[in-house]
Amino acid sequence: MSVARVVLWIVLVAVGCRAYARPVGERDTGAKRGQPKPRAISEVVQYCADRVGFVVSEQDIHQDDAVAREQATFLDRDLKVPALRRRTAFAFANFIQTVDGERVHVGIVEYTFRRCQDLDAAADALAKIGRSNFNVAALSIFRSFRRENTLLILFSETPFHPKVRALLDSAAQQAPGSLGCEGR
Repeated sequence: MSVARVVLWIVLVAVGCRAYARPVGERDTGAKRGQPKPRAISEVVQYCADRVGFVVSEQDIHQDDAVAREQATFLDRDLKVPALRRRTAFAFANFIQTVDGERVHVGIVEYTFRRCQDLDAAADALAKIGRSNFNVAALSIFRSFRRENTLLILFSETPFHPKVRALLDSAAQQAPGSLGCEGR
């Protein structure tokens, strides 16, 4: 072991440094150590739940876990938009609940981008695919919109339910969150 490594090890142990270092270029968000930065999907999930009549919790949101990765893989294959792969994080929430005596489905996907140029490229490429449905057996309509440094996709297999239709038609304009992007 070199002298430099020994000195570094002693300094790290003495200071109590753990895995708190941020990657180069990442800004301090003001969040306390160990707490994740709030994500747009949390507010959008609650907005959708309020509009449709769902009961939701933070545990319904899959952030960069196996379920989220599986959904990201599906979307990569279905949408064929390489710019979406420039994401730095991915989150997914899916709800199937009974509303007004009917089965209702709403799903939300969040792609987070570090740079606004990557967000712009992904949003533009998604708009250019020229469709608003997934290539699956069930009719799944989607809408995409931006909030902060994220591209959100709201989708449903029950798009003709009146509350879901109203949600799909208005979410881009009315969902919470800033339309601005940081990191140009």
